[in-house]
Amino acid sequence: MVSMIIMLVLFPTMITSLIGYFLYKYSKPLSIIAMILLPIIIMYLLISYVVILSIPLSIIIVLTVHGYKKSQGS
Repeated sequence: MVSMIIMLVLFPTMITSLIGYFLYKYSKPLSIIAMILLPIIIMYLLISYVVILSIPLSIIIVLTVHGYKKSQGS
């Protein structure tokens, strides 16, 4: 049960973070919209509301990575 919940949260988070990371370079509003819509689409495909937990995780990951790169100067 726990591994299924972890899989339902971490897998969409990984996919959404990767897509959001690359979109964030070109369009910040588009990346935020994508990071909200992709887990909702995955939620409907998997029929599980647990996937919604991946939305804040993916936004935090993308903003943290871009903030860290910005402070490094690249």
